[in-house]
Amino acid sequence: MNFEEFDLEEVMFHIDRLNTKCHSVSFTGGEPLLQADFLSELLPACKKKGISTYLETNGICFRQLKKIIHDIDIIAMDMKMPSSAKCRPLWYEHKEFLQIAKNKEFFVKTVVSNDTQEEDIIKVVDLLEEVNEEVLLILQPNTFELSEGVIKKCYQFLNVSLNRLNQVRVMPQMHKLLGVR
Repeated sequence: MNFEEFDLEEVMFHIDRLNTKCHSVSFTGGEPLLQADFLSELLPACKKKGISTYLETNGICFRQLKKIIHDIDIIAMDMKMPSSAKCRPLWYEHKEFLQIAKNKEFFVKTVVSNDTQEEDIIKVVDLLEEVNEEVLLILQPNTFELSEGVIKKCYQFLNVSLNRLNQVRVMPQMHKLLGVR
């Protein structure tokens, strides 16, 4: 894997070059909060130039989020459900993250697979309802299971979620449909 490292001035140079009527600068790929120390320098530099900032995150690095929250404008948080992601439950981390993010503009995405259990969707809804029932929840059908009925499951979970949240949508994983990593 090839990559280049940049210092603050070099990154700002590239942002300035690309910033022609862009909505915001998006910090994504891997997990940007693993670079929280660098972001704590970069985000204020963006703010100083009037550039909005957008954080795409896995929603578990809450300690790192605390360091930079005041300089982020929009947060797109992924919420990993154990039955879908085949990972340990991350509810504690997600809850802590939401408590820090709740005063910012943010929305939550979660991938629905054929293995997703309704109890996981209910837990997602519980966490979001605790913060604000107006938070947008995006249910994303697993792209690799589109021909296997996962969309039907998404709409089932849409109805479950709309019983308690005001903004729930079903939307594909666009990066996968477009072939972008």
